[in-house]
Amino acid sequence: MNKTELSRQKLIKNTFIIGSLSALVFILFCLRIISLLSESKKRVQIQKEELESRRRDMLDSFHYAERIQKALLAGEKLLKYHLPEYAIFFKPKDIVSGDFYWGASLKNGHFALITADSTGHGVPGAFMSLLNMNFLNESVNERNLTNPAEILNHTRSLLINSLAEDGSHEGGKDGMDCVLCVFDFNALSLTYAAANSVFYIIRNNQLILFEGDKMPVGKSSRESES
Repeated sequence: MNKTELSRQKLIKNTFIIGSLSALVFILFCLRIISLLSESKKRVQIQKEELESRRRDMLDSFHYAERIQKALLAGEKLLKYHLPEYAIFFKPKDIVSGDFYWGASLKNGHFALITADSTGHGVPGAFMSLLNMNFLNESVNERNLTNPAEILNHTRSLLINSLAEDGSHEGGKDGMDCVLCVFDFNALSLTYAAANSVFYIIRNNQLILFEGDKMPVGKSSRESES
């Protein structure tokens, strides 16, 4: 076998070895990529499951808070007793809401009904609505207040005192805008107090506007006013 033939075979052998090594490196590279993709897919799946779990936990918390909030709203039994005909539209954007409606039978036999917009939205607003309804209950059940202005003034005092030490520089300006109506069905009369809100009555096919004070139930520049 001459030198030329040996050189050719050596070249073929070296080419085969290099090609085989290159193919092996490529295969190993592909296997590594597949392994990384598989690991990445597993991590994504784990993260997805964790997010779904957190989402379920969050929704469970929201729905639990919703049940608590609904328990404090004016109930069907109370409303039907005082209002044979009524309609309610209450559809919170975030399951729970800073908006609420509340009612109570007063000690003098009158009926109080409030619609309110608490400061904040979603969960913070819902917490404020619970606080607002709790102080309204205290005003009518413990203090036996029956005048709508007195009920709101006392509720405002409770809110201001409760939130005075919230850690903020201003001492807490949370509260609510609302309209509180008190019905005397025997005398067929209605008295009201409104804070930063207006409401309407339709009578004889006419829309009548009732305005309120430009002051919220809560801390404001006019909080010293009665």
